[in-house]
Amino acid sequence: METKTQKKVLVIDDDYYICKSISQLLENEDMLVDYENNISAGIDRLLADKYEVIILDIHLPGIDGVSMMPVLKEITPSSKVILVSADDVVDVLNQYSNVVVENFIQKPINRERLLNIINNKR
Repeated sequence: METKTQKKVLVIDDDYYICKSISQLLENEDMLVDYENNISAGIDRLLADKYEVIILDIHLPGIDGVSMMPVLKEITPSSKVILVSADDVVDVLNQYSNVVVENFIQKPINRERLLNIINNKR
């Protein structure tokens, strides 16, 4: 019998309830999920463990998630980063036109879209 490796996901969002809801959604899909409510704790997690996917809120206290993408990619270049925000996608892409945003999901999180991005099924 073939053993399937569980995907490890790190959620970084200052809203505890968003972290919990995303965690529950992904744990129901047999993924291992950790979450942190600030970027410093999230970076500490990334330095201590490997994650296939990072779900990152754009608006974090004291820092903007998009500006942290180069740092995250330096720490863990193979991780897929998914940005989340309640902002409109067009506004986000216009505001951050100098940064390559590969994966973006608007809040409230659509379960099917999130799973498709995580599983490379656009």
